[in-house]
Order: sequence, then C-alpha cells, then structure tokens
Amino acid sequence: MQQEIDTLKKELESTRKGVGVIIHLLEKINGVMVDGFEKVNTRLANLEGKEGMQGVNDQLGDIKSELQKIQKTYPYEDLFNNMEQIKGEA
Repeated sequence: MQQEIDTLKKELESTRKGVGVIIHLLEKINGVMVDGFEKVNTRLANLEGKEGMQGVNDQLGDIKSELQKIQKTYPYEDLFNNMEQIKGEA
C-alpha cells in the first residue's frame, strides 16, 4: 500500500511540474501577445493622427500640387500632342 502511495506521489509531483511548465509557457505567450497588440495599436493610433495618415495625405497633397506646377510650367501634354500630329503628317 505504501509503495502505491509513493508511486502516486511521484506521478502527481511529475504532473504538477509539467502543469507548472505549461502555465509558465502560457504566461510568456500571453505577455508576448499583449506586447504585440500594444505595438499594433500604437502604430494604428499613429496612422490615425497627424503623424500618420493625415501626414501622409498632406504630403500627397503637396506632391500633387508640385506636379500640377510642373505640368503648367512644362506643357508635356501639348508637346505630346504636337509630336503625335507631326508623326501623323510624316
């Protein structure tokens, strides 16, 4: 009888250690997931703010404005149409 109790104690201790390792692993996984979500949420918040998408939209607006200035200064469309006309006449 005592031998069975000792065997059960050893098995129970082994199981307790295994469960402890699994719990520790789950805690680490949870910590990593929480950190990951915090980083994602921070990046999303930045995209929603002035430093994020608003800033990107402002930059795109500036680029569009500069491109329009270039198009007015250098009438590429007129040059292209003239070249097409010359090619048609040749």
